Amino acid sequence: MQAFWDSETVLGQLAPYVGNFENGQYTVTVIPPNSGETMLYIESTGNVTRSPEIVRTLRVRLRRASWSENILLSHEAVRFGAGTEVFGTLHSNFGIRFD
Repeated sequence: MQAFWDSETVLGQLAPYVGNFENGQYTVTVIPPNSGETMLYIESTGNVTRSPEIVRTLRVRLRRASWSENILLSHEAVRFGAGTEVFGTLHSNFGIRFD
């Protein structure tokens, strides 16, 4: 996964990826994050052979996960007793136990 974020390419391509399907063509482009940012965009533009003048574009935003999204970070084993409810993600280097 780290290689994807560092490479700023699609499938190892240095330029936008162009693909064909039965009735048309599409192009996938990765717009890398600015320095110090974690957000990148992937844009796919395509059209069909019978109406090449009609072009559609989809743009999605991806964000690298952050440790700050966790409600609990621990370097020790963690144990939650009966009746405990957790709303969010947890991380422990040595295990999480719910009784």
